[in-house]
Amino acid sequence: MARILHSRYQKEDLLGLTERLNRDYYEVIDELCKPAATHAAAIQELPETENDANTTLYINLCIKLIEEIRFQIRMRRQIVIPYLHQLLKKLNNKNPCENGIVQNHLIADTVKEAHDKIREILSRLQHLAKPLYLDIAQPLPYKILRNEIMIIETALNELFYLEEAILLPKAMEVQNRIGNDI
Repeated sequence: MARILHSRYQKEDLLGLTERLNRDYYEVIDELCKPAATHAAAIQELPETENDANTTLYINLCIKLIEEIRFQIRMRRQIVIPYLHQLLKKLNNKNPCENGIVQNHLIADTVKEAHDKIREILSRLQHLAKPLYLDIAQPLPYKILRNEIMIIETALNELFYLEEAILLPKAMEVQNRIGNDI
């Protein structure tokens, strides 16, 4: 799977890659978060007798995860992608900037920090989640939320791989080419 994923995106130039990531992942993950947020809110509104402390913590972490994911998607769309497009424009115009290399490292660090933060929340969720295969009576919204979080996590793992293995190296390559043209 990783090879197929990698080769499809590796062939794209930076502009095509950002557009494809936005279409294939940012938009999709953002849409996946909407029903998950709805189910988390539904579980929060159940009577306290139906939610134990572990479930309450799980739901709160799900809400935190969804908020963080949606925030990071907005950051990609409003800051990272426009910055990368600006890099390409500078490369094509042969109009280098003096502090671009520092900014690019900051963008790369910011993206990697966001990945780490989301991975940490996902790890904590895994430890708190009740196994769905046990005969424990769980409300349907909880089961649905668990499945939705698993789907989101799978999409995020693919996205993080693509960003770390392809997007950031391509951005650094463009930045280095700009730096060499100074």
